[in-house]
Amino acid sequence: MIFTKNQLFKINLFDKASTERVLWVDSDYHNCITIDIDRENTKAKPIMKKLDTLHQLLDDGDLELIQKDPYMILIKEEELSPSELNIRNERWELVKDLVKLEPDIYLETTNSMIKRVYEDDKVSVSSVYRNLRLYWQRGNFPNALLPDFRFCGGIGKRKRLGSAKVGFRIKGEEPQGINVTEEVDYYFRKGLEKCKESNVRKIKHIYKYIINEYFVEGYRYVHGKKIVELKKDIPTERQFRYWYENYSGKSRAQKNIDKYGERKHNLKFRPVLGKSDTYIDAPGALFQIDSTKSDIYIVSEIDPNLVIGKPTSYFVRDVFSRMVVGMYIGIKEESWVAARMAFVNTFMNKVKFCEKYGITISEEEWPTHHFPNSILADNGPAYKGYKMEVLSDVFGINPINTPAYRADFKGIIEKLFDMLNQKINPFAPGVTTKDSGERGEKDPRLNARYTLKQYTEAMIRSVLFFNNEHWLENYNPDRDIIQEEVNLVPLDLWNWGIKRRSGLLKTFREDFVMLNLMDRIKGAKIEKYGIHVKGDLYYTCKKAQDEGWFADAALKGSWEVEIAYDPASTDQVYIVNNVGSYEICTLVPHCEQYGGMSFADYDEIKSKRKKVEKAYARKELQADVNLENRFREINEESEENYNEKKKDQSQSSKIKNIRDNRKNERKINDYKEALVISDPLKEPQLNKKNPTMNERVEEPFEDDEFDDFLEHFQQENLKNG
Repeated sequence: MIFTKNQLFKINLFDKASTERVLWVDSDYHNCITIDIDRENTKAKPIMKKLDTLHQLLDDGDLELIQKDPYMILIKEEELSPSELNIRNERWELVKDLVKLEPDIYLETTNSMIKRVYEDDKVSVSSVYRNLRLYWQRGNFPNALLPDFRFCGGIGKRKRLGSAKVGFRIKGEEPQGINVTEEVDYYFRKGLEKCKESNVRKIKHIYKYIINEYFVEGYRYVHGKKIVELKKDIPTERQFRYWYENYSGKSRAQKNIDKYGERKHNLKFRPVLGKSDTYIDAPGALFQIDSTKSDIYIVSEIDPNLVIGKPTSYFVRDVFSRMVVGMYIGIKEESWVAARMAFVNTFMNKVKFCEKYGITISEEEWPTHHFPNSILADNGPAYKGYKMEVLSDVFGINPINTPAYRADFKGIIEKLFDMLNQKINPFAPGVTTKDSGERGEKDPRLNARYTLKQYTEAMIRSVLFFNNEHWLENYNPDRDIIQEEVNLVPLDLWNWGIKRRSGLLKTFREDFVMLNLMDRIKGAKIEKYGIHVKGDLYYTCKKAQDEGWFADAALKGSWEVEIAYDPASTDQVYIVNNVGSYEICTLVPHCEQYGGMSFADYDEIKSKRKKVEKAYARKELQADVNLENRFREINEESEENYNEKKKDQSQSSKIKNIRDNRKNERKINDYKEALVISDPLKEPQLNKKNPTMNERVEEPFEDDEFDDFLEHFQQENLKNG
């Protein structure tokens, strides 16, 4: 293994243990700089260590690699409070120029370096160094400078405001504006949404719209003109601006788009590289990602007679070495969900990845499982907005988007598609060519034979050939590569770059990466039936069962939690805790029928069920109406029967002998309900003169006969009663 930037390890020597982080690795892979990450060690300083010594300690068992980073926080930019953002940004402003000065910042005396960089500014050396230490100890990315507010009580909660005005006021003057309560917050948000729909962008115009919409007392007419009367207490424009900057939930990029429009924002505020490999001189300096529809039709894994169209291929490539460092082949349309799979594959162990497709390789054949310093993508919807901001805020990766219609900005990844197609297409059935669709040409869909798994295996083998064997004819080597006679093969360039120019690659815990790339649901609820995610999907987890969450919800009411989930699978979701941990949640037993599918499949099932229910509603209504009509007929028949046989008797005599009446009626019903088994091979021979009991059952009474019999039977019982 190799030691990379951000790697954590623990040294156990002389009954003392220290956990350290790698800050820098020299280009010759001889030395590295590390720092003790203990939170209590407020005097920790970068220390140079020989890599040979670390490898020897690892071999001797005195050094262990740490996978779980205690400072990796599962939090998104929009979840940070204004105070946290301000403190982080202020700290970053202090150190951002210093952290770029690698390795001088580690080798030169820190105090002298700070004084030299800030010679014209009045800054506190101790304050600068304190923030430098935090940056180094906690992961070498801007969010490492976040304050530890989240470990204290009442984080991020807005104050409960009463009637008394809070905030800025001028001495001797009445306070201006009103408290921004939940009601005012609601008006601000609704007004902001409506202004976005009507393309109103300037803050002052949005403010005026909100006042006119929600803070008008009434109207009066003067000389036929309508005059608006505003309410006595209204929010000020300054209050609205403060709310917009701190509580609107919009990122800086979104606010900039609101202000200038998306086209102008992308034109003026999204820098891109002029050339794909300009100033790229080390592995991990820049990765490129792109996707394309493959030229081959594939068939279903379950039934090869079913053609399922063309797969989409995603590749991530290191610009310096041209190594393919990540890939994803799937039938998802080009989207963030599919691109995310390529990002996940980028940091995965490739030995395990290849095993899934029956391919055996060694770690040395595909040694890439890192994140880069920067990543270049096109301007498609899959790589825009908050989705790419996650890479920056959480992983410290600089996302770069190319302008629309400028494929030349990512020509390195574009060329890869052509090379891989040239390897596979001559042999694969179902491939489209330039003549496909012409008259007389056979439809390539009829020749489709590959399944998705088979096509993915073919692509993996092509990538392995490219990484390990392909000579880069158009690669422009620099002076060092020429002098050391490095083979212009991706794997050789990668290995040489790791030894000579490493330090830009980043290592993160696998579950940390996955959770941060997943979608989030903030409104999931803990209820007595389970963890309610959506519809009738309920989940449970070990912690919920151990701590009796569902019993508490039944007694005290539900509460909300944040859920991370992969839209591709309903099998598991994850509760994200504020302190960086998470809980694995699985479907409760009565929801297991929804397992093994995507959330989109679940939504489709629910949608189809609603359509069926809606279509069946008319049929049920018709049957219900018929049932009620029959009830009315029975009522009429019973009333008619009663009136025909009604006797003159008092009310008391009518209800006097209910028990005896019930007894007599039961005897008659028992006789009528007797179970009789008839011989199917014989026709019953009835003796009209002397019928048996069974024969009487087979020959029912006529109505008049039965009435006479019933009356006689009841009289006899009353006499004997």
